[in-house]
Amino acid sequence: MRGMLLILALIACKSDPVLPTDPPEVRTVSSTVPEGSTDRGVLVAYIGDQGYGIRSRAVLSLIRDRGADLVVHAGDFDYRDDPESWKAQVEGTLGPGTPYLAVIGNHDTHAWEGYQPIIAEWSTGVPDLACHGEPGLAQVCSFRGLDFFLGSPGLGPGGAAFFETELARSTAMFRTCVWHYNQEDFQVGRKGNQAGYAPYQACVKHGALIVNGHEHSYSRTRTLTDPGNESAGHGATGDPETGLLGPGHGVVVVSGLAGASRRSYNAEDHDDDTWWAGIYAGGRHHSNGNEFETELTDGVFFVHYATADPRKAEGWFENVDGTIIDRVSFVTLPRP
Repeated sequence: MRGMLLILALIACKSDPVLPTDPPEVRTVSSTVPEGSTDRGVLVAYIGDQGYGIRSRAVLSLIRDRGADLVVHAGDFDYRDDPESWKAQVEGTLGPGTPYLAVIGNHDTHAWEGYQPIIAEWSTGVPDLACHGEPGLAQVCSFRGLDFFLGSPGLGPGGAAFFETELARSTAMFRTCVWHYNQEDFQVGRKGNQAGYAPYQACVKHGALIVNGHEHSYSRTRTLTDPGNESAGHGATGDPETGLLGPGHGVVVVSGLAGASRRSYNAEDHDDDTWWAGIYAGGRHHSNGNEFETELTDGVFFVHYATADPRKAEGWFENVDGTIIDRVSFVTLPRP
């Protein structure tokens, strides 16, 4: 009976999204809903590098308390090779039936035969969620007008060709590419070049938001138009508060603070970078050009899609203390 009451309580918590106080201003540009737009008010939580234990459950509790409609996990699940315990942690905190998408991380490979069926289960038979492909490796999922391209560069078959082929078929206004590994320039710690630039180029070509894990910190680029061209700052353009998503324009976010270790900013490799809009790592915290002091702790990158304008979405990184670390407005550009 106690277990049933707990489940009912968790389900009761999942109602309308509880957005943070003082949300970003939303400027209405159009009162009509264009073809391919998402439902109004879809809240998505992006995490990576979760771990197992109190800190990991605190991150999941934040997601639950904010009322997220969907969770997207960019690899590295529990670091214990224990799929059933990981499943129990997620479902025990979020409640059963919460839409949850995930891709393989390098720490998930040894027990992948156990993790993949769980990911497949979570992406099957869920209202408003339709997926095809190989779960966790090369999968495409649509959720209330949003398209998610879940790949595995450097770890599996879901590389640049997968993203190029599937993105070309999408008619969604908002598209998100998700995988685990990084390139050195697209994280703020010490990770090297493990994904290759080709997946980034394919996703930027088709105007997608890119979300990675692997590096245990948070970072967000300005709008990128030429990923891989370091001498040109990867084509970084526009103001840091706005991320443009459309043909030839994309943004890279690393959300790797879901409960595992926390890592420091690597000044030696990144002080000359010109493409960062937000950083939350040991020794370096800034958002949209403003430096600030706050304790580094775990958190979630949230995106609230189609709030007042169906062409816009509002994103923020929030830590488990309820502090908003970074904000961004995403704006979609016209497509041919």
